[in-house]
Amino acid sequence: MAIINRVARLLKADLHAVIDHIEEPELQLRQANREMQEELDRTDSQIKHAQRDIDELNERKKNAEKTIKQVNEEVELCLANDNDELARGLLRKRLETAGHLQAIQTQLKHSNNALEELESQRQEQASLLESMRQKAELMVSSKFTSSHSSRTPSSASSVNDSDVEVALLKEKERLFAQKSNS
Repeated sequence: MAIINRVARLLKADLHAVIDHIEEPELQLRQANREMQEELDRTDSQIKHAQRDIDELNERKKNAEKTIKQVNEEVELCLANDNDELARGLLRKRLETAGHLQAIQTQLKHSNNALEELESQRQEQASLLESMRQKAELMVSSKFTSSHSSRTPSSASSVNDSDVEVALLKEKERLFAQKSNS
C-alpha cells in the first residue's frame, strides 16, 4: 500500500509540474500585478472620496460654529433689551445648532479614522505591489540570463589547461623579475 501511495504522489507531482508549465507563471504574475494595481486605484479613489467628505464636514462644522457665535451675540442683544420671547427662540436655535455641531464632530472623527485605515491599507497594497513587480522583474531577468547563458559558452569552460599553464609561467617570470630588481 505504501508503494501505491508513493507512486500516486509522484504522478500527482508530475501532473502539477506539467500544469504549472502550461499555466505560464509570467502571465499569471502580470495578471496579478494588474489586479493589484486596480485594487490600489480603487483604494486611492476611496481615499479621495473620504477626503472630500472630511472637507465637507469641516466646512459644515465651521458654519455651525459661526452660527452659534452669531446667535450668542443676538441672545445678548435680546437680553440687554429685555426681549425674553425672542431670546427663547434664539436659544432654541443655538441648542439645535449645538446638537448638529456635536453630530458633525462625531462624523468627522469617524471619517478621520476611516481615512487613516484607508491610507494604511493603501500603504500595504503599494508595498505588496512593489514586491510583486520586483519578483516579476527578477523572473524576467533570470529567464533572460538562463536563456542567454544556455546559448553562450561560459567563460570558465573556455579556459583550458594549457592556458592556465602559460599564465602560471608568466606569473613566475614576473615574480622572478621583481625579485631580481629588488
